[in-house]
Amino acid sequence: MNAPTARLSTSADWRVSRLDLTDSTNQQLLEAAEKSRAKPGDVLIADQQSAGRGRQGRQWLSPVGGLYLSTLIEDREGWGPIWALVVGLAAHQAIGNILGREAHELKLKWPNDLMRDDRKLAGILIERAGERQPWWLVMGIGINVHVPEQREPDIAYLQDIAPDATADILAERLLEALSALRKAFAQGGKAMIRKAWLDHAWRLGGPVSCHVDGRKLHGTFRDLDGDGALLLELADGSTRKISGGVVHFGTEQEAG
Repeated sequence: MNAPTARLSTSADWRVSRLDLTDSTNQQLLEAAEKSRAKPGDVLIADQQSAGRGRQGRQWLSPVGGLYLSTLIEDREGWGPIWALVVGLAAHQAIGNILGREAHELKLKWPNDLMRDDRKLAGILIERAGERQPWWLVMGIGINVHVPEQREPDIAYLQDIAPDATADILAERLLEALSALRKAFAQGGKAMIRKAWLDHAWRLGGPVSCHVDGRKLHGTFRDLDGDGALLLELADGSTRKISGGVVHFGTEQEAG
C-alpha cells in the first residue's frame, strides 16, 4: 500500500499506514489484497472517508475526528463470520479502557455494532478478500469519536464522555486488544468467543423483528449459536437461526 506509516505504538503484529482521505479503508485494503499489494497484518487508517460503508451497503458517515481503520488478517483459526464478534469485543475493550468505570454502559449489538445509551458508537464490517484458503479477511471498524456541530440523533460520540479521547489513542488500544484477544481465544475458540460476547450483549432476552427469505419473523433474542448466528425464539417455542437479513430490536420496531 502506498501510504505513509502512521506514528502509532503497536505490536509487531501490525504494520500501520495512514491516508488523510480515502473513499473507504475497507475498499482500499480489499483491492490491495486482491492485487497482492497487501498481506496479513497490514492496517490502513484514514482521517476521513468519502464513501464509508457499513453492513448491507449502508452509508457510514466519516467526518474528520473519527477512527476509520481496516486491517487484513488470515483466518488461521477457521473462525469465519465469528470474527465480527472478536472485533466487537476488541472495540469494547479498547473503548472501555478509556472510559474506566463508565465502561458498563457499552453494549454489543448483534451482529456488528457497539452501543451506548441505545445509540450507535461504533460499527464493524468484515469482508472476504479473494478466494484464498485459509480465508483472508478485511476487518473494518468506524468509531464516532469527535462531537460534530450538527449531531445525528441516533449516534453516540465518545468525546461526550471522554473529552480527551482521540482516534490515535483508540487505534493503538484497538490493535492491542485485537492481538491479545486472538491469543486469549486460541485455546477456547468459538465457544469462548460466544460466551465473552454474550456477557456484553445488547437487548439479550428482548423482542426482535426480522425479514429473512421474504418472511417477517417476530420473536425473542435468546442466544447465539456456535458460529455467531442469532437464535430467535418464536411464539410457538421453536428456534430459528438468523445469520443475516434485516434485523430490528425492540417492541415498537418492525423489519423494513
